[in-house]
Amino acid sequence: MTALVVPPHLTARQHLASDPKSSIWVSANAGSGKTHVLTQRVMRLLLMGVPPSKILCLTFTKAAAAEMSARVFRELSKWTALDDGPLREKIIETGAPAPDAKDLVLARRLFTRTVETPGGLKIQTIHAFCERLLHLFPFEANVPAHFEVADDKRTEEMLSLARYAAIADAQRRGGPQAEALATLAEAAGSLGLDPVLGVAMRLRKAAKRVEPDPQHKLAAALGAGNLVSVDDVHRVMIEGIATARWREIAAYLATGSRSDVARAAELEELFAALRNEAKGADLVPRLLAIFFTQKGDRRGSLMTRALATKRPDILADLEDEQTRLLALREQLKVAEAIDRTQALVTIVDAIIDRYDAAKGAAGLLDFDDLIDRTRGLLERSDAGWVLHKLDAGIDHVLVDEAQDTSEAQWRILEKLTDDFAAGAGARQTSRSFFVVGDEKQSIFSFQGAAPLMFDGMRSRFERRFKQGGEPFARVALNASFRSTPGILAAVDEMFEPAPHRDGLVAAADDWTPHESLKPTLPSLVEIWPPIGATATTDPEDWKIPLDLEAEDDPVSKLADRVARKIKALTAPASGEHVHDARTGLRREISAGDILVLVRTRNAFFEAVIRALKAHGVPVAGADRLDVANHIAVMDLVAAGRAALLPDDDLSLACALKSPLFGFTDDDLLALAPNRKGPLVAALAASGDPRHKAAHEAMTRWAARAAGASPFAFYVELLGRDGGRLKMEARLGPEAHDAIDEFLRLALEHEATGAPSLTSFLADVEALDSSIKRDMEGQGGTVRVMTVHAAKGLEAKIVFLPDTCAVPTARLDPPVFDLAAEGAPPLIAWSPRSGDDPAPIAEARKRQREASMREYRRLLYVAMTRAEERLYLAAFYNIHKPPEDCWSAMAETVFGEAETVAAFWDEAEVVRRIHRPGAPATGAAPRAQHEQGRFPTPPPWLGQPVAPPASPKPPQRATRVAAAPSPERRRALAYGEALHLLLQALPAHPPGEREAAAHALLAAQPGLAPEPERAGLIAEALAVMALPELAPLFGPGARAEVPVLGRTTRADGSEVEVSGKVDRLVVTPDAVLIADFKSGPAHAVVPPDYRRQMQLYHSVLAPLWPERPLRLLLVWTSVPRVVDLTAEPPAAS
Repeated sequence: MTALVVPPHLTARQHLASDPKSSIWVSANAGSGKTHVLTQRVMRLLLMGVPPSKILCLTFTKAAAAEMSARVFRELSKWTALDDGPLREKIIETGAPAPDAKDLVLARRLFTRTVETPGGLKIQTIHAFCERLLHLFPFEANVPAHFEVADDKRTEEMLSLARYAAIADAQRRGGPQAEALATLAEAAGSLGLDPVLGVAMRLRKAAKRVEPDPQHKLAAALGAGNLVSVDDVHRVMIEGIATARWREIAAYLATGSRSDVARAAELEELFAALRNEAKGADLVPRLLAIFFTQKGDRRGSLMTRALATKRPDILADLEDEQTRLLALREQLKVAEAIDRTQALVTIVDAIIDRYDAAKGAAGLLDFDDLIDRTRGLLERSDAGWVLHKLDAGIDHVLVDEAQDTSEAQWRILEKLTDDFAAGAGARQTSRSFFVVGDEKQSIFSFQGAAPLMFDGMRSRFERRFKQGGEPFARVALNASFRSTPGILAAVDEMFEPAPHRDGLVAAADDWTPHESLKPTLPSLVEIWPPIGATATTDPEDWKIPLDLEAEDDPVSKLADRVARKIKALTAPASGEHVHDARTGLRREISAGDILVLVRTRNAFFEAVIRALKAHGVPVAGADRLDVANHIAVMDLVAAGRAALLPDDDLSLACALKSPLFGFTDDDLLALAPNRKGPLVAALAASGDPRHKAAHEAMTRWAARAAGASPFAFYVELLGRDGGRLKMEARLGPEAHDAIDEFLRLALEHEATGAPSLTSFLADVEALDSSIKRDMEGQGGTVRVMTVHAAKGLEAKIVFLPDTCAVPTARLDPPVFDLAAEGAPPLIAWSPRSGDDPAPIAEARKRQREASMREYRRLLYVAMTRAEERLYLAAFYNIHKPPEDCWSAMAETVFGEAETVAAFWDEAEVVRRIHRPGAPATGAAPRAQHEQGRFPTPPPWLGQPVAPPASPKPPQRATRVAAAPSPERRRALAYGEALHLLLQALPAHPPGEREAAAHALLAAQPGLAPEPERAGLIAEALAVMALPELAPLFGPGARAEVPVLGRTTRADGSEVEVSGKVDRLVVTPDAVLIADFKSGPAHAVVPPDYRRQMQLYHSVLAPLWPERPLRLLLVWTSVPRVVDLTAEPPAAS
């Protein structure tokens, strides 16, 4: 076991941060062990005798609360059984003073005391705390006494119904709401309203909590002056041109050149419209078109030079009018913005009223309500009584992930700690406030996070505590337990330029350089050149699919490169390695060591998952699943519809092609090539055993669908009928989560009304929701996810391939808050930037700058997920990458780094920052065999080798036979099926292997006829049960390991060897390789088999010079193991 050496200065900081006698504000870099410090502080509070009920620890997520709670209870449970000496050491490790005998007795009782405390130790999210508080004081908070909390799905359903009801009511009743709806629809156009309504509702609710209607201040905020309405501005615009002077100007322009005549005609059309009493909304666009371009710029030439020379007074009049209209046009933008915003607020108020009424009728509160009502409760004049009644008061508050705390949540924290800084005489009991966070990692602004408040609140609390004479300290934790020095140096260098650092820290000099607690470990950072698209023409062949990806599509090319690189890193005997977290020794890279991070779930997200699967790399799939559109759910829906209506040919065909039956397109064509009746009739009439089995299953399901509930129907189909095993065998691990969610929906459907398979399937197909998968538990597979979802995770190797895209303004809802700091929100809506008055244009600019600041914080979070290796790549369309994108930032910083040939093309180069790591001081270098499983690759491995003049073909480990007979083909198929079972079954628990084997063979029916399957499975399980083969089917063993190398003949010539080892495992004592033979067992091993194993030995033995290589030939039919280790290496 290798423990990190924590330097004394860091230990001192940790002990200061965990000292409950002071209030502490911790700024913690990524990977610096903040959860450890939080846990230590809770332990020290308990050691001081603080009752568990007096401690409140607030975390950002339920997962973080569960992890921290588990850590505390795990440590306390260990203390119950420790002797005095070890327990004393454990207590001192927390930073607490050396304990006496009484302290040791107390420490052993803490676990029981904490567990038995009513309500337990309160480590929870702030929403959970608010829910509990409101349940305790429902009348004071004006909430239903037994309210429930609406989850996200229920909230969205109620909001959708409220939106629909408000819009329908406005259309039906007419009046101001109907006019507002018309204005809303016209202004929004094709941009859509859903995001706009969401932001506007949040701001409006926050504003009305402070005062009834702050929107009356909008006109002043926009500088409206006396002209507030659109009609007023139109009137003033038109009045300026409706004079006899302008008729004279039009007549003069008509005598000029073609452009002058055209302008005169425009004026005449305007005068004609005036005579017809046209509305200002029709006249003003015509008027503005005379003086301004379509883009809104002033026209440079209002009349030709020849006319202007003769009548400079007319040119002066035209220019004066242009200037007058320019100012009025700005006033028009203000008036239109007021009208648009008022229309939006009118509809939003109607939606909020209906939404609140629906929640009240159902006795529900949403998550925003929990925060708002708790804030209102704590801001009451008698809030002190409420806090006192809450477990007789809270004396110690701890806040995790403070950078993601919203403004409203900060106000709750202020109220909870109002008395904490009242001074020593105000209360005898010691009280403390602890905050830990990192403003550099604030990436959840869409959830209300306010990173700018992190620094402001730190100063505010510090001032309060010091004015009250209470101890308060700032502590910085900058040492990483996660990343190697090279990774952290790259992070520091990336954010060294001031523009790159903007948004990460409050002031440029606040940056704390990172320190690694793994100084001896090497690191690698690679920057790949961006892949750009080339201009292409549409293909002429109309038969080509519209969504066919081009061969030079940058998304596909980069996805393939990433997949190929990962496959090479994880290949057996690749020579690549990482360091084991437990032992510190080098080991092979596995798929579970790799994390691929993207900004959004875009086309590349899907492409890289497809590419990894195509290259045979284990991948966990998507971190979020669109339930209704997941292939497993679509197959289950098809099976259900076919069971309800057997004549539904499309549903039946989809079900037959699903993993439930495993038919191919050719199978369906062969089933009924010229049929005239329904597909189910052809299935019933067929004599093929597979068709009969499918028809029997469908008949059974149809009978079950007639009477069973949706949940019961699918539990049978997926369980007893083996559907789940078949689907997961074909579709991979993410199918497991999709099926679980599908079954949960079936159970939920039964609870909401009369259960019906028909209505359930309709609900599923109409579903618009996704589920978040737990990617931390996806061991042994590559994880592909967004940076937001990866917050809190880590990996040995991280790929960042999506580094060219930047946040686009079109994705930000164009709803702005024009209120001054500290004032209630003041909504302004402007769908298009060209329509922005100056104050809104400034607000839009601030919104864009805030998005870019969070974009750079997202890069910091992404880079600091890596432990040992970091790969940055990029793709872009025909437009060059933006100058402020991640890729451009990396080029600015690392543009002079060392270049090496790219693995995909030696003509291209990648930039590489490789840091070998410092030697460990005070210890002798480890022997090569102690450093890991594989030796360091020799220098020649990276050098290109010239091909021989007459290259010889590889020497196969097995001879190529002539074309096989039918009996031989059956034997080969049997062997292939057996090898597949021996490859796949070790991943399943022993008790589930037989069922998994049946599902696996059923999913690939062409591999083994059904009568042979039972014997096949029994043979495979018997082989796996052999004690001498146990290591080969245990953790760390690999299947189908490619072998490629050279060996020397007896005459001194070299020959290349290629083949595959059926099973290989590296143990501390030896390297075991096994080759399975499914034919009849021989009393004497045939020479070809001996030669095959000898060739494997000659290639593999040099890779593990410190371990003996054991060669095992396994006759599966007996089963029997023959150890060929004593055979000499092949020499001919």
